Amino acid sequence: ALLPKPAPAKLWVSHADHHHEPASKSVACVRREEDVEANSCMPADTCARYVMDNLAKPQDVAVVRDMLQWLVAEAFGGGAGPPSVVDLHTGTISYKDKFVLLQKLMDFKNLTFTEEQVAAYNAVRDSVHSKARELFQAPGLKAEMSFFSHINSTKAAQNTHDEYWHPHIDTEQYSTFAVTSILYLNEHTAEYDGGAFRFADDDRAAKEALGGSGGGAWS
Repeated sequence: ALLPKPAPAKLWVSHADHHHEPASKSVACVRREEDVEANSCMPADTCARYVMDNLAKPQDVAVVRDMLQWLVAEAFGGGAGPPSVVDLHTGTISYKDKFVLLQKLMDFKNLTFTEEQVAAYNAVRDSVHSKARELFQAPGLKAEMSFFSHINSTKAAQNTHDEYWHPHIDTEQYSTFAVTSILYLNEHTAEYDGGAFRFADDDRAAKEALGGSGGGAWS
């Protein structure tokens, strides 16, 4: 069954704005007793959304972006559909309709990461992690999972997992998540169009993200 089309969103932050200090919006906290690990590292009264520019050094971001494109190209174009995922923590990469071990691919093609790539990746990841702990006043926050999504809009979706645009709630998929951080490695309008990020602003929109009826407020 087709999910209902989300209501038009109110613009909160434009790509034309430049936020050297984070733009912020407070939201109601939702804590579930069963999410013990996530609750243990997050203060219950500091739930918010933040958007900022220049979080990581441009030269490091450029190295990481080139590394991602290189890996996807070496994986014969990555996934069969638009998104290809590179997960350096589980050591997997998209290949056609499945995930394969990244190390096996690199061994097969005689590939190795350069010192520059490793240093840039660690610097970018540490910058995101440090800023998240600062903004959410959560020194115990851990960088549990990091992965890259490479979108090739010339490919058609092959299954529902390729349809990355559907509303969803991360904590429904990963119970240990307390914060989700997204770092764009390219520049909107300069290197791609579309791809606006939408937030559910009320209970109805949140239920819509889980497959309920439409009509909620989005930004």
